[in-house]
Amino acid sequence: MSVTFSDDIETIIIPNNEQEDRSIGSMYYRDLIQRCEHAERELVKMINDNCNNKIILIAEGYPLTVRDTHIPWYQDDTVCKIHTHICNTQDFAEYFYKLFDNEVARNINLYAINEFDMYIDGVKFYFNKVLRLPPI
Repeated sequence: MSVTFSDDIETIIIPNNEQEDRSIGSMYYRDLIQRCEHAERELVKMINDNCNNKIILIAEGYPLTVRDTHIPWYQDDTVCKIHTHICNTQDFAEYFYKLFDNEVARNINLYAINEFDMYIDGVKFYFNKVLRLPPI
């Protein structure tokens, strides 16, 4: 028995679970997650380099998580936009570092390790395990 397929019909291949991580649909999510993780790591470096309160511990988990509470996670590239804005706008960067220093001073005792949240216009910055040292 012979089988003939029509060229007029579009064939869509739906991957199974083992192939899903290689599918085009999940590429968007992987790319979003990778870009956000990279921007979060860069923000941590910038904060460590520019703030009076030094060292955000990176030993376990993610040292910083940035989320816009008004949009779903799969549309949230807020951390990338904030990273770019801090890189390009010196006034905002200085304000951000000063706000971080004030929040650390208000929430964490000297030589203590703790975590805290910081909110800017509906964007939540969650700092995981911040070590507060005296200003240099």
